[in-house]
Amino acid sequence: MDTFTRLLEDLNLDNRSLGGLKRENCQLTNLQVFQILLLLPFFAIKGFSHYDGSALCRMFGGKKDILYSYLSQDNVNWRNVVYRITNWLLTKVTVRQDHKKSLLPTVLIADETDLPKTGMHMESIGKIFSHVHQKCILGYKALMLCWSDGRTQFMLDFSLHGEKGKIEGKEQGLTSE
Repeated sequence: MDTFTRLLEDLNLDNRSLGGLKRENCQLTNLQVFQILLLLPFFAIKGFSHYDGSALCRMFGGKKDILYSYLSQDNVNWRNVVYRITNWLLTKVTVRQDHKKSLLPTVLIADETDLPKTGMHMESIGKIFSHVHQKCILGYKALMLCWSDGRTQFMLDFSLHGEKGKIEGKEQGLTSE
């Protein structure tokens, strides 16, 4: 835990960049909630609903609501957070000797991927044209920008998109029926 905390300090992520010092009715600061979110996979916690009975909950306290309410904030610049983490990781990778001696090219990868409908409830889902299946499917398009040196790969940025339909003014996706 101490090593992980020191790593987060090296990232220079503070409460200001994570949405302010503290939210109303929350006993934890935004930095502490962000740390909990990053620690979830290391404690084999599969989702927010499993947080209540976990060792992390016993250490930090709170319920799963603090995680949901933190992620629903509008004042966190997630692109900046991802950029800072990726930039820090890139500086650690590019100083390695195997990276300096490698003959593999360093490249930027732009990828457009289909994200088909997998659950019962998905917001603002629409029909997209899948180039893989050569037909329209329900889902989203994901546009991703990655950096790779042939050994490691980091996501720099991403965005989710829907497609406009052929008929102007007609909403995409599932109808109320």
